[in-house]
Amino acid sequence: MSAQRRIRLLASSRADDMVCLDILRRAAMGESYGSISRSLGRPESYARTLAARIRDSDLEESGEPPEAVLKLYRVGGAS
Repeated sequence: MSAQRRIRLLASSRADDMVCLDILRRAAMGESYGSISRSLGRPESYARTLAARIRDSDLEESGEPPEAVLKLYRVGGAS
């Protein structure tokens, strides 16, 4: 793989990561997944689906008790 292609892939991955972090942050602040998706110009289920995939990966890989992980993924976040 060329260096230019590698840089483009890394930049794309970074941009994708930033979108995911923004979705999680906004949901934790109480914004609905539908509202987040619409603001990104995506289908209504986009943000909810991404958050669910991240949550499932976190549950599988974090080593934390499931209830602790799930608490952080509720819209509105941990209280």
